[in-house]
Parts: sequence; C-alpha cells; structure tokens
Amino acid sequence: MVYDKKLANRIQKILQNCKGVTEKEMFGGIAFMMKGRMCCGVIKDNLVARVDPNDYEKLLEGKNVLPMDFSGRPMKGFIYVSSMGCKSNKTLAKWVSLGVDYVNSIKDKKNLEVYKNTLRLESLTFCTGQLALNQTLRSTGF
Repeated sequence: MVYDKKLANRIQKILQNCKGVTEKEMFGGIAFMMKGRMCCGVIKDNLVARVDPNDYEKLLEGKNVLPMDFSGRPMKGFIYVSSMGCKSNKTLAKWVSLGVDYVNSIKDKKNLEVYKNTLRLESLTFCTGQLALNQTLRSTGF
C-alpha cells in the first residue's frame, strides 16, 4: 500500500486518546475507523474525511477539497483534502474532527451502549496535550 505514512502518523497522534479507533487498510490506503465506520483516512498523499452529507456540497467549494472519486462515481459524504489543505496540525485536526463528529452522530441501534463512552474529538489533545480541540476551533470560521 502506497500512502503518505507521515500524514497517517499525524492522524494517529490526533486520534490517540479516542476510544475505539481502529485502523484498516482499504482503498489502497489506510482508514481510521470508529464504531466500525470510517471517519478519515489517507489515500496516496490525500486526507480522506468523512463528512455530513448535508455539508458535502458546501465543503467541496473550499480550497484543496475534491470529491472522493476513485471509481468514476463520487462517494457523497467523503472528500479528499490535498496535502496543501492539511499542512498544519490545527487544520488537519479540523478535518479529522468533522469525520469523528459525523461518525459519532450516526445512531447505531446495535451496540449503542458500547460506544456511549466514545470520546468526542473536542476532548482530545494533540500529542502532549498542547493542542486542545474545543469550541475555539469551531469558531475560527471553519
């Protein structure tokens, strides 16, 4: 599998305190899963972020964002963010938080109790706790 391992490592650090995160090789890259659902990943040198389908079109208007399309048919609710679009850890964390928030918003009738204690990304800290993801990130206009 050929994908940007440095980007994958940065995502791992962001998600390190999030309970229930697993990694799975898929789509020729790596996917980060929560509750058995992909929240984000890396394909080649692109971040893949899962987003709320209601926000999909608006997010595609952003710089460095493309529809996830490797089969000739875009997957609504999944976007590619180029390496230029997630250069800083803060920006990468914003994209990852969209995926985590969306997956956490999906009602899972089976096993709901198992995941009730899944940490929200807002409570995660980056690396040694220096970059706290909270409402401040959301108020930056992203």
